[in-house]
Amino acid sequence: MRPFRPTLAVFAALCVAAALSAVTPAVPPLPVVPVVRAGLTVLPELERNAPPARADAPRERPLLLAADEALAAGLSRLAAGLYERAAAAFPADAPERRAALLGLATARLEHGDADGARAALATVAPSPERRLRAALADLLGNRFAAAGIELRGIEASALPRADAPWLHIARGLAALETGAGGAQSGEFARAAALFTADGRPRLARHAEFLGSYAAVRVGPVPDDAELTRLRSAAALETGSPSGFQYVKMLAIGLARRSLDAEAAAVLRRAGAGDAERAEANLLAGLILGAEKQSGRDALYALLAAPAAPEAHRRAALEVLAAAGGATAEGRAVAEEIHARLTRLAPTFDPAASDALNLARARVMAAAGDAPAFIERAERAAGELLERTPASPLAPDALRVLAACAWRARAFARAAGYFGQLRRRSPPEKSPRLALAAADCLFLAARGTVPDSAGATEAWTAAADAYADAAPRQDTPEARGAALFSRVTCEIAAGRGEAAMRALDGATGSFCDEAGRLRCEWAIVEWLRSPATRRTREAAARLDTLFARAPRMSAGFDIRFRWQRALVALALGDTAGAAERAARLAEFASRLPADAPEEVRSRADAIVSRALLLRARAALMSDRAAAVPILAELRRKFPNEEAAAASYVAEGRTLAAAGDAVGARRVFLEGSERYGKAQSTALAEHAAEALYEAALQDIALGKNGTAIESLSRFAEARPDHPLAAEARLTLADLFRNSDNFDDALAIYERLAATLRDSPARMRAEMGRADCLFARATRTRADAALGLATDAYERLFALPGGTADFKAEAGCKWAAALELRQTGRLAGGRPVADIVREAREARWQVVNQTLRAPGAAARLGATGRYWVARTLLELSDSYKTRGEPAEAAKVCRLALEYNASAQGRAGFALPHQAKFQRELALLTGATTPVPQPPVVPPVVPAVTAPAAPSEATRLPSEPPPEPPPVATPPTQPQPTQPTPTTPAAAIPPTTPESSATSTPPMPAPSVTLPVPVPKP
Repeated sequence: MRPFRPTLAVFAALCVAAALSAVTPAVPPLPVVPVVRAGLTVLPELERNAPPARADAPRERPLLLAADEALAAGLSRLAAGLYERAAAAFPADAPERRAALLGLATARLEHGDADGARAALATVAPSPERRLRAALADLLGNRFAAAGIELRGIEASALPRADAPWLHIARGLAALETGAGGAQSGEFARAAALFTADGRPRLARHAEFLGSYAAVRVGPVPDDAELTRLRSAAALETGSPSGFQYVKMLAIGLARRSLDAEAAAVLRRAGAGDAERAEANLLAGLILGAEKQSGRDALYALLAAPAAPEAHRRAALEVLAAAGGATAEGRAVAEEIHARLTRLAPTFDPAASDALNLARARVMAAAGDAPAFIERAERAAGELLERTPASPLAPDALRVLAACAWRARAFARAAGYFGQLRRRSPPEKSPRLALAAADCLFLAARGTVPDSAGATEAWTAAADAYADAAPRQDTPEARGAALFSRVTCEIAAGRGEAAMRALDGATGSFCDEAGRLRCEWAIVEWLRSPATRRTREAAARLDTLFARAPRMSAGFDIRFRWQRALVALALGDTAGAAERAARLAEFASRLPADAPEEVRSRADAIVSRALLLRARAALMSDRAAAVPILAELRRKFPNEEAAAASYVAEGRTLAAAGDAVGARRVFLEGSERYGKAQSTALAEHAAEALYEAALQDIALGKNGTAIESLSRFAEARPDHPLAAEARLTLADLFRNSDNFDDALAIYERLAATLRDSPARMRAEMGRADCLFARATRTRADAALGLATDAYERLFALPGGTADFKAEAGCKWAAALELRQTGRLAGGRPVADIVREAREARWQVVNQTLRAPGAAARLGATGRYWVARTLLELSDSYKTRGEPAEAAKVCRLALEYNASAQGRAGFALPHQAKFQRELALLTGATTPVPQPPVVPPVVPAVTAPAAPSEATRLPSEPPPEPPPVATPPTQPQPTQPTPTTPAAAIPPTTPESSATSTPPMPAPSVTLPVPVPKP
């Protein structure tokens, strides 16, 4: 059978554009969950803070909606890419994967890829929705018999509402080929009516357009005799009322014989009036195709005609908007179309200006992710909303804007567009759009700097959006997923109490049991986290949960049994932890019949992890009792992760007890045993053991051996989660041994390659410290200038924490003040240098201590640097003969400590020194403000005393510190560990008296103790 060209040109260009939208089911996947590496896993889900139900790829739900809206806006190629990513993120049996594949088939149909559509449908289970898309793919590929088979028996009532009009479109197209009388006209009319009722006027016009041409397309492909007859009739009827109809029939017949050029030539000579000329140009554009220059020229001619009917203009714009693409050739076509339409805009018919602006927006949005394309698409869509806000195309403009914002990763802006789209959409679409806006706010919050004020505001906005969206969802499963998202955001915003109230208030059938259990998991995680340290409350909540739901699914049962055992271990209940771990191992060995295959396949991993937990409990109370447990674990499960991790756990316990030699021996044994393992997970633990052995070498003073081990680790495992820490430690060793060149090379490489990571900030500080240390050795003004500039840049860096800012600012002022010695002043007046250093120190004080809410964000290290800055500021005033100003600085510190935000942990160090300084400066004998009593601080250590997040059991908190070391109300860290050796910091002034600031209390080697993250 010959190609069915004219009908399918209309079909591809007009009908499928933005078709078959809103196919995602009502039950959404889990929301985004912040991922925290927890080393070994019992089940894959336990690597995360909360156990997912189906899939946990980070952007599925908003990704599906963004794809749907891109498809509804006519951006088929963008939608296809989004659907592909979403489909890959879900397991094969997930309903979301089916929805993504159906959407992918629809998007490929829109841009004429019939084979791609069929490939997308290959793994989709049979259903009316799948059969409809398969029929459309067959029609697009000229397989009309196959399309008829697929369409047979499909009832509109069995399809989603958004799909029903396309069933009539498919039937109409099939009727056109078979020549089934006027049946096709009725099908197109029914499709138009359904589109209108569904609030999609643009698609209704497409259906009407197809119907208006149905009559002249009925019948078989003409043979030579028929074409001769049509040519004669068209020539004889020239100028008559029916002449133009014969010309159209001739053009269509020629096109059906693949004689496109002759068909276009016939149409160029046709048309007596404006309406006929417009129709001839539109038909020529459809036959030739907008991908060809000749086809676009015909459509441009139609648009430029002042009297062309509005319906024809809109149809031509639809065809042009579907042209172009993200290939090099497609981008050139898109830019040409955009330029021509932009030039046409000032003189264009105002009645169709909304269609013109939407076409400009769509063609640029489909051209690719380049900022210039996105900016033009946003500008055109914005002009539509500004100039014709009541246009029925306004929702399409919002969809384009949302798609552009998504591609630019401007998620907060995308949330705003989804909110506007929600207000313009039918009520039944409101729940899904509300959830999409909340998901986008979640992604926006995840992109903020952790612990910053902006992050808190972003997480709060996301939590509030989920609170609004959750009750609107249609099913308990959907409400449970939205509630879990809200709980996650409330916790991230620092509103854990609100998260508990939200869950406790979701009574009855508000959400499904799985959703409720996921929320419980997240809240218990928050209660146990190092930042919260409400472990006893976590234990009580878990006990209440077991009493309320003694029989839960095997997956959740294992998770919460594991959670409760970890809580017991954190509370020092080693006997209870060991007993619970033993019961967990027994349960995993005899799983119930309804346990999912996923759990059954990991039974050995669960049992081995339970053995490791028992060994950990024994190591904390009776190390001799742990030996046979560890031996059993390593004998029975040598290829499980728990066996490899047991060496790290045992070594860290020995290190915490001060046995660095024994710890090093255990670490090296684990590294050698699993260093060449084929399993990536086992090899990672072997590498981690090697890293820990290097830390013990440092503790034993074997820096040369440590450098060798760290270098080997960094080279062998460049992608290991501890690789950045290893390189930083290696750089610290080089720097503290005065090998500044090698240290600087590592710091600069890390600063350039790491993004949004605390390790990057440490690398930046290490780089500046190297520059400063070299400058103090060489006494070169240029070198000191580099260091000063580096510290100043770090102080102004927007992504730095309050502690980082305080450290950078203190060192910046010290570098500035070093020039007043005269040796490095470069001829500048000493008074100017003193003034600059004072201004820098006041900036530190104002931004980290006096600004509203700033002091609350300071940690122990930050308070150390602020106190040091204040002491140096006081010394500067005193040395220059300004005792009254120096006294004001001391009073500022003492008055702050007296209030200390109402908590002892917020007091600045050096309280006694500030008191002595003030007494010397004023001769005062009256009492000065006293801070709250602070328990003694634990001495600093150079080797890790607690397991890092890399090898801790899933979701395991750090061990509780001894009571004397940490007051219950405010955890006190160990002695601050600045990142610069004491020898590298200059004195505050050359004339410093006995009361000047003491040298910085840095250890001989500044090594970060791996601190667990919440």
